[in-house]
Amino acid sequence: VAPLRREQILNGLFAAMSKKGFEAVSISDIARESGVARGVLHYYFTNKEEMLFELNRTLTDTYYARLGKYVSRFPTPIERLKAFVRFHTTGDEREVNQLAGVWVEFWGKAAGGHGVAETVAGLQVKLRAMIEECLRDGMKDGSIRRINAGPAAVAILGAVEGLLLQWRVNSRLVSLKDTVEEMERMVMC
Repeated sequence: VAPLRREQILNGLFAAMSKKGFEAVSISDIARESGVARGVLHYYFTNKEEMLFELNRTLTDTYYARLGKYVSRFPTPIERLKAFVRFHTTGDEREVNQLAGVWVEFWGKAAGGHGVAETVAGLQVKLRAMIEECLRDGMKDGSIRRINAGPAAVAILGAVEGLLLQWRVNSRLVSLKDTVEEMERMVMC
């Protein structure tokens, strides 16, 4: 029961964070979203910070595995790069918005030196490596012109993360569909 209960609580934290942000979320909010009594939270987690760290680790592992599986389905380097961009913006807009909101929280915490910084930084290293591999494969087969793959990977990841941040802040003015299409055209350049 313990692993299922912990997952239930982390799902509750996710739901609460996506609505209010981590700092504004109370233990009562997490309990309500989890469907458990407040005291149950403390049986499985020491405090809200421990829940945040575990949610960050769990989401990071799940996200990276799903992304890798999705991107690997595409045969060419250009298609894999486009898939990398598309992965972050497809699906139900409500779910994308929730995920973006929680990741914005993680990025903010990481930038401030919080305990999630190591996990976030490690994930970004892996993501840049994934992008660099696509770029290098494309340079080998001639589909991508010669570029410096490392800085290009930083720019592509920054564009994806920046899009999600801007869309999360003002989804009425930033169109995911239009922006992703433009990013795909940029990748083709």
